[in-house]
Amino acid sequence: MAQNDALGALPFGVALPFAIEMIWSNIADVDLHVSVNDPNSSGGRTDINYANTGSFTSAPFALLDEDQTGLGGSEVVGISALTAGAPYRAGVYNFGAGTAGVGTTGLANDANIRMRYITNGQISRGPGGSTIVNGTVRATVSPTVGQPGNVWVGLEIDAATGTPRILNRFGNTDSTSGIAAILDAP
Repeated sequence: MAQNDALGALPFGVALPFAIEMIWSNIADVDLHVSVNDPNSSGGRTDINYANTGSFTSAPFALLDEDQTGLGGSEVVGISALTAGAPYRAGVYNFGAGTAGVGTTGLANDANIRMRYITNGQISRGPGGSTIVNGTVRATVSPTVGQPGNVWVGLEIDAATGTPRILNRFGNTDSTSGIAAILDAP
């Protein structure tokens, strides 16, 4: 059953056509990033994250529900419509480690990250963040232990069919501005 115990931006009590959910523990301030097609953006892509939360009702049709900064929690990006173009890509950035996270295994070994791609689920909010209840889980992925990197790209979604594909790859960036390039790398 859905709860609405915290503030969030996604519509409550309705089925979200597509959602990416990320849950983590043990390390501080891990951020969900979803690279989406956006016809209003130069380059045609937008990185939905804590600094650019997006919009559910207009382009890019993707919205971060709420940013969690604690020692563990959960974040959700809801997508109301998939826009034609490149695959949507979902990843995680170890924001809490900052540049000290470059080349470390904190995301892979310590964060206990689980990412799920869910269709037609509902947002549920509690003190630890947002999650998705009900709906159909289309993919679940966790990072491979031992892999270094402060950015983990978990999965992608085919923009035409909504079909997920597990990527499970790592990269490094010395700033949040470099995350989109890692998400969208071939």
